[in-house]
Amino acid sequence: MTQSIPVPIRDHTKLKNIGTASHPEIDTAIDTTLPGLVTTHAALTSSHGVTTIQGAAEAQAKVDTHADLAALHNSSLFRYRRAGRYYSSSFNGYNDNIYIDANMIFAIPFAVVDAITVTRMAIHVTSAYAGSARLGIYSDDGNLYPSALVIDAGTVDVSTTGLKEIVSMSTGLSAGSLYWLVIVSDTTPYMASIISSSIWSLLGFEPTSLNDMGYYMWTVAFTFAALPATFPAGALPQNDQGTFVEQPKIGVMW
Repeated sequence: MTQSIPVPIRDHTKLKNIGTASHPEIDTAIDTTLPGLVTTHAALTSSHGVTTIQGAAEAQAKVDTHADLAALHNSSLFRYRRAGRYYSSSFNGYNDNIYIDANMIFAIPFAVVDAITVTRMAIHVTSAYAGSARLGIYSDDGNLYPSALVIDAGTVDVSTTGLKEIVSMSTGLSAGSLYWLVIVSDTTPYMASIISSSIWSLLGFEPTSLNDMGYYMWTVAFTFAALPATFPAGALPQNDQGTFVEQPKIGVMW
């Protein structure tokens, strides 16, 4: 006689989408609850003369796979961040400076492994221009393009040089997710940037040639104002062969 495993044990589709993220609630369910359900089901089916438990081996395999994914998660370099320091898009922080155009949103990728709560955002102005810059965060649409606004963090004054911070934030970012840090200004501040050779080319290379720099951010025209609820369509990917040969350094702290 063959008996199907109960739905609570079979239906663990979320396991397929864990990636390298940390999900404590799933850790508990998989490492504790699921093996218990398998054992209990085995005992019940045995008492009814059932000799084969369809799906029990599969459920155990998912438990083992989850352990492997947890090990992979722990090895992710994006997981290791030091408290009380700013982090931006790339691993390598080779510094330079760049002018950003007025009335244009710049969006740079930011990967989150463990869930965090952002408490600050900042840029560093190296040559002052009268005006302001607005900072914010967008979620990803699943296809490496900014989507829904997470937070419009507000503006900083770029008419003087130095570190320009937005403090007292409390913005939660989910584990295992990609976000986009953005800046738009009503002027053309000269600010700290990351050179192209140090940038994470998340947007890949042209399908017709690998003899070029990869793409590493999006830019789109936008008249300076509060950030829109949905990132504007029609943004252009940028690499060092375009107008913006470096990536503005937008920092977040948590």
